[in-house]
Amino acid sequence: KTDKESFCAAFNEWYEKYRDVVNERVHDKRIKRITPPYMRPKLRSAYLSIKRNMPLLWTFYDHPETGLPNTNNALEAVFSDLKTKVRVHRGIGRENRKKLIDEYLKALLERPTQIDYCSVITQNVHSALLIYNPSPKMSNLPIFIKKLMINEPPKVTETGLYSVKEAAKLLGVSCSKLYNAVKRGARCGGIDGRVRRDNGRLQFTGKEILRYWRG
Repeated sequence: KTDKESFCAAFNEWYEKYRDVVNERVHDKRIKRITPPYMRPKLRSAYLSIKRNMPLLWTFYDHPETGLPNTNNALEAVFSDLKTKVRVHRGIGRENRKKLIDEYLKALLERPTQIDYCSVITQNVHSALLIYNPSPKMSNLPIFIKKLMINEPPKVTETGLYSVKEAAKLLGVSCSKLYNAVKRGARCGGIDGRVRRDNGRLQFTGKEILRYWRG
């Protein structure tokens, strides 16, 4: 079983050994960019992700008095089960979905065997906030919040037109998620857009953005 010190030392030793491999760039004269892309972007991305999140990965190790597990498998199982139950009821509206999630989480937190350092608050079907607060004594621990979509209606005019970037910002989602919603279309729970004639780019009406947010 690896402890924090051994893992960090081995991680740094690995990077020192393969530093040139991780930071190697593509050698191709046909590339006209001033800084060529990295040869192994996925490897470099994985390394940087572990490096950035290293302090958070060892929260359970730095604060053993909290009794935190060393994985989040228990929480992932809860959210997976919750998503499955919500997905079954495709025809219900936003308010009923909210009630379903609230009752599920309320029943979950009332179980005597359930860990008491996790409290889950839901605002609506598109906004689930997970507040991780192990103990009142550990107020200096980080609070992790996961937000799926904004709580308040997007500030748009129904007749206005908005680009993909603008619509994504108004809805509080990524552009890739918005493109996936466009592929599904309004009939399948997505969003309908229109193509501009002058440049062929996708845009959305304020009315459609509001409809997608409510759905």
